[in-house]
Amino acid sequence: MTDEQITIEVDGQTLTAKKGQMLIDVTDANDIYVPRFCYHKKLSIAANCRMCLVEVEKAPKLLPACTTPVMDGMKVMTRSQDAIKGQKSVMEFLLINHPLDCPICDQGGECELQDLAMGYGNDVSRYQEEKRVVKDKNIGPLIQTDLTRCIHCTRCIRFGEEIAGLREMGAIGRGQNTVIGTYIEKSVNSEMSGNVIDLCPVGALTSKPFRYSARTWELIQKDGIAPHDSVGSNIHIHVKGDRVKRVVPASNESINEVWLSDRDRFSY
Repeated sequence: MTDEQITIEVDGQTLTAKKGQMLIDVTDANDIYVPRFCYHKKLSIAANCRMCLVEVEKAPKLLPACTTPVMDGMKVMTRSQDAIKGQKSVMEFLLINHPLDCPICDQGGECELQDLAMGYGNDVSRYQEEKRVVKDKNIGPLIQTDLTRCIHCTRCIRFGEEIAGLREMGAIGRGQNTVIGTYIEKSVNSEMSGNVIDLCPVGALTSKPFRYSARTWELIQKDGIAPHDSVGSNIHIHVKGDRVKRVVPASNESINEVWLSDRDRFSY
């Protein structure tokens, strides 16, 4: 990516961007929402969920915004009929195997899949065959797995490799037979492992100590500073009544970005 400034048009709005910048970064910077699951601003681009499909003028088919570099004079439609049709089709495929267990899922109320299913899902599934079921794995005392809910966004895998520095999780199988897990059934021992709970866009990886103890809309959020890692990581403390229920990272680009060590996350 160069510092050369170019202009593009998104939904009739003229925007300036750096040449070679990814389209999804440009739309995010200008408050134009494009749905996504696998894309995360701090991780490498996988482009495997296809939820961010947009229509680009003169392109023969819809393009994923997360891997499409911007070019001068480019015209993009994120809300055109074809773009929304493509996004809704992807959503239908993602929901084919997803279990209907939102009422007992700890991710309920802060789930990206729930939010996007409201915006892009159909009211009735056309799928009649048996749903895929995946056996849960015990990967340690901190992370609870519900792998039937997994949509294979690979955020957890990329986090281990790129941020934590330990490639503890990986994927085996292809297509709908893909299973996320650990090599030879070992536990996840990274000191940063709890971040995959925040990264998971569905309820496949949730906090084991927090499990079933409160619903997200019952919690009151207080700001704080992490007491254990001597870095001064910014945190949100979630309280129900007079009890601390969980601790999550607060975004601060100059200190902890969007991450938090396990000792600060689970020491409560």
